Amino acid sequence: MLAEPLTQHYATLSVWRDEAALDAFARAHPHDQLMTDLAPAMGPTKFVRWAIKGTDGPPSWPSALERLK
Repeated sequence: MLAEPLTQHYATLSVWRDEAALDAFARAHPHDQLMTDLAPAMGPTKFVRWAIKGTDGPPSWPSALERLK
């Protein structure tokens, strides 16, 4: 997780098996309530998703942040 509270900039980088697993997590408690509670303290939300192969290794922060631009 990347957190810059003074600029309301936060980012997370995670790997999910598939969209269904990600969606289930996002809808589940406590994540659902936390996102509602934290929304006023956060800036605009943007999601970036891309596919990787296991042989690619884990995604890197520089790569993820470049994709957010």
